[in-house]
Amino acid sequence: MLPDIRAGLRMVNASAKVGDVDAALRQARALDAHMPAAKRHVLWNTVLKACSNASACSKASEVFAEMTSRRAAPTPRTFGKLATAAARSGSLSAAEGWLQEMQRRDLQPDIVLYHAMLDAAAKAHDTSAAEKWYAEMSRARCRPDALTLTSLVDSFAKEGRYSEAERWFDRLVSMSVSPNVWTFNTLISAAGRTGNLKAAESWLPRMVELALEPDAATYNALVYAAAKREDAEEIFRRMVATSVPPSRITLRTLGGILGGHAVSRLCRELGIDEGALARDGGAGPQKRLFSPAPAQTAACNSRVKRVSRLSAELMDRRGFAALARRRKCCAPLHRFFFLRFA
Repeated sequence: MLPDIRAGLRMVNASAKVGDVDAALRQARALDAHMPAAKRHVLWNTVLKACSNASACSKASEVFAEMTSRRAAPTPRTFGKLATAAARSGSLSAAEGWLQEMQRRDLQPDIVLYHAMLDAAAKAHDTSAAEKWYAEMSRARCRPDALTLTSLVDSFAKEGRYSEAERWFDRLVSMSVSPNVWTFNTLISAAGRTGNLKAAESWLPRMVELALEPDAATYNALVYAAAKREDAEEIFRRMVATSVPPSRITLRTLGGILGGHAVSRLCRELGIDEGALARDGGAGPQKRLFSPAPAQTAACNSRVKRVSRLSAELMDRRGFAALARRRKCCAPLHRFFFLRFA
């Protein structure tokens, strides 16, 4: 009986999504002989996706060799996945080698491949390579996006060159590139590496202006930036007050500053289940691993109401009125802004 090709591809893709290279490869080999020749590259690109998600650079090379031996024609997407696998494993030279192989086959690099090159440069702490590949990307007329911006910022941030990371941010934003939460998290981490908590916190109002919600990684970066015990504790309290679920990394970072006993005391006070964090590692959107203590909730709500009564003038000055009419100011962000800056 002939296999159902669509069902088979779905199985390969399911394995690829979780980075199970062996399962994806086994399924692809069983399906390969039944694939139309013109679509065979789709099957093997999906196996390369598994390699990319698993950061398996050497395995990606083996899969590519098998792909070509089975006469599946590589496409630009093939080399994008190969370069991404190399980038995620931290090998800039391997990523550059795949780009050269692509050009040797007269294929035009696309935005996915340039993203991989920038990511590889960031992981290698090579700002010269990052600038080089951004220039190549511009010459190829690929439009930069949030991922481009984040990779460039990350390259300079990892070398401790915060002011240059800031300049790249301003440059690309002036070109109408919209940053995302991860971009801001990278900048906050960069400021934190310099020990400048004030600079790290200065990015939060800009997130609010763009209707972006700080997440657990944002607060983890802020806690890391806090040199003083009282600063770290205040940031953690703000995180809980704005309904951002802490993660195991949050508690570990906080513990390095406050000490384990102080973190346990703080968790009990704020109603956070430390054991659940230890078991699950974090909280997704559907998990609630903490519930603020009644006294804290009442105090928080009282302050929000008091500030909200005086907020009309402030909202106009900050430009929030138009933003709220468009959509997009969610309650936790609104609460965060007034708790912090009112």
